[in-house]
Amino acid sequence: MQALLPLLATYLGHAHYTDTAYYVTGTADLLGMAADRALAHGGAS
Repeated sequence: MQALLPLLATYLGHAHYTDTAYYVTGTADLLGMAADRALAHGGAS
C-alpha cells in the first residue's frame, strides 16, 4: 500500500502523498476485512 500512495495521491489531486496517507489507516478491523475480501476473490498470487 505504501508504494502506491504517490500514485493514489496524484489520482486524487493531492499535492503530497502524505495528505493521502492521512486517510489511509490500517486498523486491525480494516486489515481483517481486506484479507477476508482478498480470500473471497481468490487471494493474493
